[in-house]
Amino acid sequence: MQKQQSGFTLIELMIVVAIIGILASVSIPMYRDYIARTKISTAIASVANIKTAFAIANNEGKAIPALVDGTATAADWQKLGMRDAPDFSGSASINKVDVAAGGAITITLADSIFVDTDGVAVDDASIILTPDFSAAVTSWSSAFDEGSLDDDASIALVTNYLIDNVNGGGS
Repeated sequence: MQKQQSGFTLIELMIVVAIIGILASVSIPMYRDYIARTKISTAIASVANIKTAFAIANNEGKAIPALVDGTATAADWQKLGMRDAPDFSGSASINKVDVAAGGAITITLADSIFVDTDGVAVDDASIILTPDFSAAVTSWSSAFDEGSLDDDASIALVTNYLIDNVNGGGS
């Protein structure tokens, strides 16, 4: 009596490997995009208290001075109604936040958010949030400065995210 062998044939194993490869080629870029969008939304949410303080300060007739990360003191932030200077040192999304006179907020994103086409972390990518205090309710517009990012798909991803989530759906 012969012993019957059990197991997979080589062709069956090759088909499984091919299917896994196809799934990975689709899912890895999508996962990377989801992570980038999450970190961008976290960065924007992290400055929500600053945006609120600026809107209130404007309503109270206070001028918003330039506040550069590292040189602005806690007293400078307190004049605008904040309890203390914001601290982004532990953030995985933000390197620093600077404020231009008038309230434009520049969020310099963490280098780890994007990797360019050569596999190098991107430096100095930033989001600029600009307030419009002319109406009864302060509105914000955004712009993306890609820094050294050379990946058109990532640039489009961030730009479309900002249009949909900060600029009010394309306005």
